[in-house]
This record gives sequence, C-alpha cells and structure tokens, in this order.
Amino acid sequence: MECIGFSVHSYTEFDTSFCIKSEKVADYKAEINGLKEKYKDKIRILCGTELDYFSEMPTDGFDYIIGSVHYVKSCGEYIAVDEMLHIPISLHFSDNCVTIYSV
Repeated sequence: MECIGFSVHSYTEFDTSFCIKSEKVADYKAEINGLKEKYKDKIRILCGTELDYFSEMPTDGFDYIIGSVHYVKSCGEYIAVDEMLHIPISLHFSDNCVTIYSV
C-alpha cells in the first residue's frame, strides 16, 4: 500500500450525534499532519472529510472531500435518509405528501 486516507463526518449543527465537533477539527487535522510527518518515508497519508450536503464546515486544509447526502430537508425539518432503510417516511413538499420506501 502506497497511500491511506483518513476521513471524519463533517460537522452539522442540526445533528451532532455522529459528526466531528467543530472545536475538534483543528485537533483532527493536527493529528493527521503529525502522522504524515512521522510516516512520510513509508506511506503517503491524506486528511479528508465526508462533507454532508447541508454541512457548512469549511473545507480548507483537507487533502480530499467525500460528498454525501445523509438528510433531506422538508418543511424546515432535516430527515436522516440513513434511517429510512426499512420504514416508510412521509415527506411534505408544498401541499403534497410523498411517501418514500427504501428497498
């Protein structure tokens, strides 16, 4: 193996249950940069983040960005699509109601 990348879920203010805390981003980058320096003669190490569509976390200082959509927004509410695997979810768009079933 010549290269390895680490990534964290980007900060989202409306759901902090799984993402990096905004005050920990600098620590995360510093840790990866320390590993880059320590192992620079053995392996290339990259620092990345998985940036959710609704995340407003700055992306400067990352080597790569993984784009993701973990939520849909309906009537001002964020609905986690990862939790839609086996249950129907009714989404309201204007006056229409759509039920989504995931397979």
